[in-house]
Amino acid sequence: MKESDFFALASKEVQLGKVDRALQARAFAEAKGEHNHAKARYLELRAAELQARYALHRQEKRKVEDDARLAQRLQQTGEHKYVVSRRTTEQKRLKRMRLLPFLGGACVLVVSVLFYWIKFRH
Repeated sequence: MKESDFFALASKEVQLGKVDRALQARAFAEAKGEHNHAKARYLELRAAELQARYALHRQEKRKVEDDARLAQRLQQTGEHKYVVSRRTTEQKRLKRMRLLPFLGGACVLVVSVLFYWIKFRH
């Protein structure tokens, strides 16, 4: 898609009343309250956002297609068991990493409770 296509999509959204309020507020702030400039800035920001989403979608689609080709090739060569095992290990590692911030907060809470319990139990 060309850049002008994204501007056309953004313009169509505005005509239909589908406006991102946060983005609209940002455009208004950047235009220092000038209504016409704010409209133009909103279209620029929204077109850029649509373009970024489209690029991400294409990248994800390519990754899925590449993964499918790789899986097919590995299955033909008999190496798929190793790759599946490695991917599962990686998924478990990422899951543990997502829990770390929660566990850190929980540890601080437990230590705080213990501290106050010990300090004020007498």
